[in-house]
Parts: sequence; structure tokens; C-alpha cells
Amino acid sequence: FPYTTLFRSVEPVRCRKHGATFLLSTIAKWLDITELMDNVFPTKMANSIKRSTSLLLAAVHRACEPGSKREFSNWFAHTSLPDYMNVDPEVFTSQHMWEQMDGISEEDIKKFEQSLFQRILDQFPEIRSEMDSLSADFTNYFTYISSQNFQCRLAQLGHSKEGRSGQKIVNVAVVTSPLLGIPIATMVYEGNHNDKTALKDFMNELNERLEKIIPLDRITFVFDGGGTTEETLSLIPGHFITRGSIKSSPELYEVPLSSYEAMGLDDGKIVHSYRAKAEQYGQKRTVVVTLSDQLKLGQVSELNKRLQKFGEQIDELNSRLANSRSTTDKRLEAIRERIQQLMLPQYHFEDFIEIEYQTIEVTDPVLIKKYKKAKKGGKEGQEITIDGVPIKGIDDIPTAKVVTLVKYTVQESKKQYVIDKYYGKHLLVTDLDDWDTVKILNVYRDQEFVERFFRDSKDVTHFSVRPIYHWTDQKIRVHVMICYLGLTLSKLASYVLRREQAYKITCPELLDRLDNVQECLVMININGEQLQPIKTLSQLEGKDLEVWQATEKLIEYIQSHPFRKGEQNQATGG
Repeated sequence: FPYTTLFRSVEPVRCRKHGATFLLSTIAKWLDITELMDNVFPTKMANSIKRSTSLLLAAVHRACEPGSKREFSNWFAHTSLPDYMNVDPEVFTSQHMWEQMDGISEEDIKKFEQSLFQRILDQFPEIRSEMDSLSADFTNYFTYISSQNFQCRLAQLGHSKEGRSGQKIVNVAVVTSPLLGIPIATMVYEGNHNDKTALKDFMNELNERLEKIIPLDRITFVFDGGGTTEETLSLIPGHFITRGSIKSSPELYEVPLSSYEAMGLDDGKIVHSYRAKAEQYGQKRTVVVTLSDQLKLGQVSELNKRLQKFGEQIDELNSRLANSRSTTDKRLEAIRERIQQLMLPQYHFEDFIEIEYQTIEVTDPVLIKKYKKAKKGGKEGQEITIDGVPIKGIDDIPTAKVVTLVKYTVQESKKQYVIDKYYGKHLLVTDLDDWDTVKILNVYRDQEFVERFFRDSKDVTHFSVRPIYHWTDQKIRVHVMICYLGLTLSKLASYVLRREQAYKITCPELLDRLDNVQECLVMININGEQLQPIKTLSQLEGKDLEVWQATEKLIEYIQSHPFRKGEQNQATGG
């Protein structure tokens, strides 16, 4: 608007959230996400709106401001999207969204993942050129499904990684791509299934789902060791790098720290490692032991907590020993056995804790109690056998060493030796015998992509999959797909910003900043006679302005670089 002397006043009419929703909808339009959905999902219209439109908007909702389907209409009404789409927000009732999610099968979701992955490869050919490794991992999300609801097979009581108990959870297996860190294949499965069973099933699926898109025999799969078995490794079509257990090869603990070499990785970090051959998963394999200061600090902290707890348990035991009315068996053998149970072999307490017992010689108190109990109702002078000892009277009961005090000493030098020997060590196992150690470490660090994806998917401000309110298997699968799609669109935006502008920003921060970008409708009063509606953006400053300026350049780039049609996705039959 030309600011002239005619300008008299500005009267704001309304402001709507604009930055984040506009960016994600632009990315979706660029890749024509609705077309992909139309190609693989059963055709459906509700309130004159296509299924694909409703699902895409649901994905944007989950990315920007996670909420239930009941909250969707209100959220949508307070964004700039209704004006650009010419859609009445009141259409999007919870019933509307529920109906649009209905009828999508697990097979349909797999086809959509395949077609979306193919489209991304068409648009970003550099990703295909870097596609020499894929990262796989597992996570779970809690639900509010009643424990008395037996219609849902996926949501089951299991071990929640958030530490929540008493709630049903849903497990998800994910494979992410390099560079982007987006999910290219997922599997939603029962919350009470372990990772070993899931990884086996997932590997069988991956061979079928990805073989037409990428050459799996040349791919290195990177995954945590929680679900790894000898059988699983045999199912991998290409190569692997996974976690192993040093306890399975205890000789590796004996390697002195001076034998570890410093390795400079691509991200600038220095990692100390030791390479060898060791027995892992049924055969001799190449292994790399790495030292992690962060892991070591965490383990030492846990060790000190356990030592504090051990001291408290000894103090409690001494209180019982000093109490003449205590029923605790105070004999030396019994106390030694009790202390042995407290010596936690996983923390190697026996290697650096010295125990001292103060004892006195008295008539065996346990045999006295047993004799008195057996004597009730018996005849005077009658011989009674207790624990293999024949006893006629109190005088026949043998003596025993009774503990009056337990002392312990932590030998600090030996404790430090245990810390240096056992703590802060990771073990990697691979079949890539001809790769140098630095390359193995660099590729394994791609595991951070899937770990970061899981962290983002549990961000309560953006992207959050949890909590899941749906109570049917079909709706749960569609819900996870919608949430992951919203996060994928955000990661694509972050990636293009980094690639084209060297502008680095995490997905949560990107959306946080863009949430402050509002589109305002104002009425311009000219000469006191004419009101003219004008749309403008809210005033921005600092980091918010910087992020929006980078976003504007990203949108300009998208508009000047239309989607590359490339080869049609075989998954859609196009």
C-alpha cells in the first residue's frame, strides 16, 4: 500500500496464524501430496471435501499444534488457511475427520509411504546418491485406551519408554533416510511385542517394500542392538552395523585404554576406538569398541547412586543387628549371604568394596528358637533333632558366630580401575570387514537421524503422536501416518533451508518462530471516506524476523523450482 498524505488511519479487523501453516501447505503443494493420497487411498468425499485434503490438513495440524480431532475446527479457523482454501472451518467436525480417516488399510499406508519416498527421491536426487545406508529403530507411544477395551489389538500393556505404567502402548518401527532423516517405511505393531520379534518381521517387510525403489543389496542397515539376533542378521539383504554386547566378548574389557586410537569423524568430533575380531551373534565378526565420555559420566553417576543406596542398606542392617528384639538371622553365614545379595554384580561391587564383620561367639540363637518351638508339648529329656543336630536340652545347643556390626570400605583406586575397565564403552558389530574404522563410525552416527525423529515425534508442542485417543487398530495406524507426514513436511522445509541458504534450524524451533508470524486483515481509512481492506503481516523482529525472511526465500525457491516429475512411482502403478 503506498503510504501517502491520504493515509489517515488503520483499523485492525483480525489476525490469523500464518507462518508455519503456510510453509507446510506450500511444501505439500510443491510435492503434490494430495495427488499421492488420491492415487493410493480409496476415493472419498465428505462435505464436498476430498479425503486427501482433510488428511493433509490434519497432518499440518499435528505438526503446528497437536490436538484432538475435536480441536481441529477451532485451530483451522484461527489460521490463514480458510481464506486461501476457501473452506468453511465449521465443516471440519470430529465426525468429518473420523469419516475421512475411515477405510484406509494398512496396505494403503504402505503404498503411500512408498510413493512419497519415490517422490522425494525424484525431487532431491542428491538423496539417492547418498543412499548407501538406512537407519532403523523402535519406539512406543502411550494411549488413553481403557485396559478393559479388548477390541484393539495394537494397544497393549507393555514397557513404555516414557516410564509410564498402567497404560496401553503402541509400538512403531521406523526406517529413516540419510540427509533428511525422514521415515521411508514404518510398521505399527502390538505394544507387548519385543524388539527382536519386530525387527525380524520388519526386515521381511522392507525387502518387499523397498526393493523396487533402491538397491537393497548395496545398502548398509544401521540399527540398535535391542532387537538384533543371528536370525535377524541373516535376513538383511545388504550389510549391517549394529550394537553388540561386550559381555559376550569379555576379553575386550581387558584391552588397555592406551590401545585405543583417536579417530576424527566427519562432524568434527574425536572418538577413541579399538578394532578387533570377536565372537558376536554366533560367529567371529568385525567389532569396534568406542569410548563415550557422556556414557561414562552417566554410568558413574548411577554407580554413585547405587553406592549411596548400598550404604543406606548397611546402616539399616546394623540397626537390626543392634536390636535385641529383631527377628533377623544374625549368624555370620546368614549375614554374609544377605550382603552378597546387596553386592550387585553388574556394578562390580565385589571388586572394590571390602566388607568387615564384627562377631561374638554365643549359643546359636536360631537353634534356640527352633528347639523351644519343637519342645512345646514334648516330654522332658526327649531328644529332638534340629537341622541334623540331636539336642536334649539347651546346654546341648552349639555356639555360633553372631554378627554385631558390618563395616564396609570403598577402595577408591580399585573403584577407578573398574570405571576405566567397564564404563563408557560401546560395541559396534558389522560385516563390513573391508571398511576402515572411521567410515564405520561415521555411518553408525546416522542412527542419530532416527533418534532425533523419535524425539521430535514426542515433542508436546509440535508433531506429537502421543497421546493416542483412537481405539481401533485402523484409526491408530492412520493417526501415526498423519503425525509422521506433518513431521516429514517440516523436515523437508528444514533441509531445503540448510541446502539452499546454509541456514540451520531444527524443526521445532522453525515452527516455534513461524508461529509468531500472523497474517492481519486491516481496514485502511482514506480521507475519512473510504475503507479499503488490506492483508499484511504482523510486525516481526529479532530471530522471528530472521527465520521468516529465510522462509520467504524458501517459498520463492519452491515457486521457481517446480516438482520434478521423474520416474513415476511404481508403488502407485502410475
